[in-house]
Amino acid sequence: QRGAGIQGRWGEQMLRNVLELAGLRAGVDFDEQVHVSDADGAARPDVVVRLPGNSYFVIDSKVSMTDYEIFLAAQDDVSRAAALKAHCESVRRHMTQLASKAYWTQFDKPPLSRSPDIVVMFVPLESAYACAVEHYPTLVAEGWQRRVAIVSPSAIFPLLRAVVYGWRAEDQAANAREIAAAGRELHKRVSVVAK
Repeated sequence: QRGAGIQGRWGEQMLRNVLELAGLRAGVDFDEQVHVSDADGAARPDVVVRLPGNSYFVIDSKVSMTDYEIFLAAQDDVSRAAALKAHCESVRRHMTQLASKAYWTQFDKPPLSRSPDIVVMFVPLESAYACAVEHYPTLVAEGWQRRVAIVSPSAIFPLLRAVVYGWRAEDQAANAREIAAAGRELHKRVSVVAK
């Protein structure tokens, strides 16, 4: 259990590093360990990323790497094959559990939110992700069918950069509206003075 706690914190730290490297700011663009509840109960996703338009999406990073570590340390083919199968099953099991939480329902509260109906499952180690999808080729497609996007650090980074770009465009549009309003007000005052 202690190992799982350390792995969980490591995965959360890896996710935080990727979020910040992409240009997102903690407490501004994303929040960690947000407590949410609805009629089905309470949950605490690892990260909630804010999107322009008052939308959100959830990222979960609690993927166990124990079986993958056993796979890497295995000394014979039989042990290696058993650990590989256990790793793939562990990733799939986590994906299934994550799908059942349906985080998107807790953040999609029309008309205020139009949150995407997916949750992102962050696998913090590229090689563990590659190993799982190589030996379980339908895993990613199965995840999408269950509204879970299974991603590695290199796969989530472009998504997060797109979020940053969206916020930049939103900020520019807000600035343009302020400038236009100031211009109208200035025009009105100049007209009064001219009259």
